[in-house]
Amino acid sequence: MKLNNLTIEKNVRIPLANSGPSQKGISKYKTFLKSMEVGDSVMLDFKTYGPKDRKNFQASMYHNARDLGMKITTRMINGEGFRVWRVQ
Repeated sequence: MKLNNLTIEKNVRIPLANSGPSQKGISKYKTFLKSMEVGDSVMLDFKTYGPKDRKNFQASMYHNARDLGMKITTRMINGEGFRVWRVQ
């Protein structure tokens, strides 16, 4: 059956989760987080990174920290950027 160029397909294998192109991006944050010890932090300055980069970085850090069983917190620093701390 077709609907506006959409076709129902049968017996298409479902790929493993995170096997697509996004896996590379996720693993780099996990590797980065694994190298941080409790109390370590990283600064993302607004001169180098724009608002979209900041949101993507922050979301990726939270998501990957959760996957690794870690906890992080972020704070805006004097309007110059934001800092991410590993707290657990």
